[in-house]
Amino acid sequence: MILSFKLCWNFILLFTCIFGYPSRIPIQSFSTAGDLAVLATLNFTVNRLNSGTPSTFLLAHKNRQLRMAVDDSWGMISKICTELQSGFMLMLMGESNQRSHEAYMSVVNALEIPLINWELSPHAFLPNTPNNFEASIKPPNAQLLADLLLMKGWNNFVYFHDSDISNRAQNLRMIYLHLNGRTNNSISSEMLQLPKDVEQFGEFLRQFNLKRFKLNLTENIILDTKNNYRQQQLLQAIRSAQFNQQKYNYVVANYDFLPYDVEMFQQGNINITGFQIIERENREFALLKRQIELAIKELNEKPDLDLETRLAFVHDAVLVAKAALEATLRKNDSLFRKNFRHGELYNKNFPGIYCYPSMDRQNSNRPFLTFEHGRLISKAITSLKLSGSTSGTLSGQVEFDRDGVRKNFLVTVIDLTSDTKSAFNKKELLIWRHSTGFLKDRTEAHWRQQTQNSRSGQSEGGPKKIVRVVTE
Repeated sequence: MILSFKLCWNFILLFTCIFGYPSRIPIQSFSTAGDLAVLATLNFTVNRLNSGTPSTFLLAHKNRQLRMAVDDSWGMISKICTELQSGFMLMLMGESNQRSHEAYMSVVNALEIPLINWELSPHAFLPNTPNNFEASIKPPNAQLLADLLLMKGWNNFVYFHDSDISNRAQNLRMIYLHLNGRTNNSISSEMLQLPKDVEQFGEFLRQFNLKRFKLNLTENIILDTKNNYRQQQLLQAIRSAQFNQQKYNYVVANYDFLPYDVEMFQQGNINITGFQIIERENREFALLKRQIELAIKELNEKPDLDLETRLAFVHDAVLVAKAALEATLRKNDSLFRKNFRHGELYNKNFPGIYCYPSMDRQNSNRPFLTFEHGRLISKAITSLKLSGSTSGTLSGQVEFDRDGVRKNFLVTVIDLTSDTKSAFNKKELLIWRHSTGFLKDRTEAHWRQQTQNSRSGQSEGGPKKIVRVVTE
């Protein structure tokens, strides 16, 4: 029986390779040179997909590590164009810096290459801006922060941010857009840039406290760092600060409030709120964490205490890529039939994809050509709806709006507040859902998700009662 199944499956694979699906579809990723964790995550996820449930095609993944200055846009474009000459159908990368992102998008928009960004695209801060070929795995946080400010009843806050001020200023603007739609109260804010050198975080906090000490006001502070390393160093500086922080309320804006952070802050008297989006009970999470630890140990380096959230986004980016290609072929299983010859990708009967046709020495008659399936694959990406329970995603349900920005995702909000009667902070767990707000619990969250799916996006009204789970 097993032998018959294998023979039948092999026949199906042979038939589809000849008459429909290609056996291997090339995708290309770009990462920062030396970022071993990202490379390990990409390879792990591709290998898992290729060796898992029998599929009609495999992913032929290639990675290019880029080592260059942020402002070297021309050098970045040149390297992307070089990889395109070999041909690939979909691009993955993680870039939120405005200048670097523009380099990618100049190629993507000109040649219509589908792009999955595991970071949050700068386009996410500019609503109603045409974005036909990019989807971002990292969700936006402006609506979450706005809802939290309202729930806390804060009428002012300070925004600590890193040097990429353009994105942070746009994010602050998005926070106010959400606030203006929810309240008529005036909420003031102030932006302060964090030092570039993490060793200066302690002095930065000390100077901030000296300037505010005489005012005797409650300080509500949003912490928005550009990566997990800087966030961990800032949180360490907060825990080590030698001044009274009883009237300080911190909010960690990213989704990297790790279990380690919760444990460390629960033992102190510091008010802090953080967000988590990874489904750590997922078996795939444990496997990925183990794989990254092994890869880092091979270089005799010490692995992190927990998995960075960005690596879950990298993992989910690969899942989205595979699912989008499958969805494209389900609509037309012979769509790519003429695109592969002798293991090479052909685009409109020419090998590879060229930014500059004159660079093709073998085909002097090559015209400028966009990728013929770029729009179809990009549309398939923004039409996807993947969930952790059925699709193996680590950041919950992955679904995009028409601009390629995540929607309908769940976030666990962890609120730690100081308790004068105890040496430990009070811990409150809340569930927040995009486009809905704070929910009672995960049961209601999943019920609302199913209801929305069945109603095709029908809005839900009425007041929402927030029930907190409190532990001490």
